[in-house]
Amino acid sequence: MQVMSPEWLLEVARGNVKGAKIIHKFGANRSVGTTWATVCTSGTYQVPTTPQTLEIVSDSADDSVSGIGARSVEVYGIDANWDEIEEVVEMNGTTPVTLANQFRRVYRMHVYESGSYSNLFSGSHVGNITVQGVGGGSLYADIVVENGFPLGASEIGCFTIPRGYTGFIIGSRIVMEATKICDVGVFIRQHADILTPPYSPLFIIDIIHDVSNLQVNKEYRGFSRPLVGPCDTGFLANTVSGSAKVSVQYDILILDNNTRDKIGS
Repeated sequence: MQVMSPEWLLEVARGNVKGAKIIHKFGANRSVGTTWATVCTSGTYQVPTTPQTLEIVSDSADDSVSGIGARSVEVYGIDANWDEIEEVVEMNGTTPVTLANQFRRVYRMHVYESGSYSNLFSGSHVGNITVQGVGGGSLYADIVVENGFPLGASEIGCFTIPRGYTGFIIGSRIVMEATKICDVGVFIRQHADILTPPYSPLFIIDIIHDVSNLQVNKEYRGFSRPLVGPCDTGFLANTVSGSAKVSVQYDILILDNNTRDKIGS
């Protein structure tokens, strides 16, 4: 089994390895209950079988192209062809703006331009910003104001590896709320582009039971499970009783199937 050396991974992070990159993902769910939920502030990771028309909206009029808050937001995800896509969309406050592209997945968004020079006490947007199905449909992603501070970026503990790429989870960190007992699992669905039965299954590849008041760090040094794109990945959590805050971080090594350099050890 080939092993990823720290030196080789550093070269990947520097952009010096052809066809390879490292994606850092982080997410949080502040109200995980007794049923399984994705570790995202939105509470879910939408995985439709058809590309969707989406819209973006804020609950504050100040998040607009001429406002003091977010003037534009960049949305990242997977397009109709299962390729990576990025789109910058101008905000219009509490009036929804339709995105130019259709999306199959949305796995990150952040404020792209702001009407204010923000600091540690005043952020780059004013309201909670939401990407949803057009016409006020299903919630796909959000950028929230937490304890009075606008965070500026989404917290989505999920990712979809695009077609033509193979991914490897190379490390993760899970943090639980103190005194709460949780189960946390890592799920995958390879070949997400199989859209007629029999479908490729979604299943758990790692799970930790009865975690309480604990930070769990894991490092995956080998290539024991390649994740063939398009492939959904992410974290799920539940509690024994009540609700709990759960946050995750994880890194995925992404290799272009056609142009990648030889993996070094």
